[in-house]
Amino acid sequence: MYGQNYYANNYLIYFILPLALALYSNFLIQKAYREYRRKRSNLGISGYEVANLILRNNNIFDIKVVRAKGTLTDHYDSSKKIIALSDEVYSGNSIASISIAAHEAGHAVQLAEGYLPLIIRHRLVGVTQFATSISFALILLGFFVAPSFGRVGILAYLIIFIFQLVTLPVEFNASSRALDELSKIGANTIDLADSQKMLKAAALTYVAATVNSLVELLRLINIFGKRRD
Repeated sequence: MYGQNYYANNYLIYFILPLALALYSNFLIQKAYREYRRKRSNLGISGYEVANLILRNNNIFDIKVVRAKGTLTDHYDSSKKIIALSDEVYSGNSIASISIAAHEAGHAVQLAEGYLPLIIRHRLVGVTQFATSISFALILLGFFVAPSFGRVGILAYLIIFIFQLVTLPVEFNASSRALDELSKIGANTIDLADSQKMLKAAALTYVAATVNSLVELLRLINIFGKRRD
């Protein structure tokens, strides 16, 4: 009876709203990417060149810009000292290409300057990966063996939520740096306005991930906070 009442009363909050936010954020980033991959930048240079210019302008010479397979697979990997750009971003000179390349280069600038949220995020990576790997098993044990396992699972989800929360300022700051760096290398006001729209759409995916982590954490607290061993 408890399970039926719980899911009936909280279905909208814990399932429908997070799913809707995730789908909406994915729709926005895909829509923005489709639009701005077709719009040429007035800079007239590729994402590869943009990333390298930003690195050189910030006296960063130990990071290599490489090509990555796929679409929207772009990322900065500090452990490998690379900025990996997807094929179209690497070689393209669209608004999408220069925006994404500048954003990833912005992460390298953050690390070079010792940006605290990024440092915290890096230190949380290992423990977050461990929490992610064990959380599902703990929740299952909490349902079928003893609620105490579920309460440990809550701690695992808390770590995941903190990681997502710290990611927000890292990503927003990288986007802000991207616009500043694009301005420094000659992007005009039209390019900058379009790049800002592109990066705002991308940022919503991180907001959605954080909200979803929070909702899942609250859901687990609601479930196992009312159950007794």
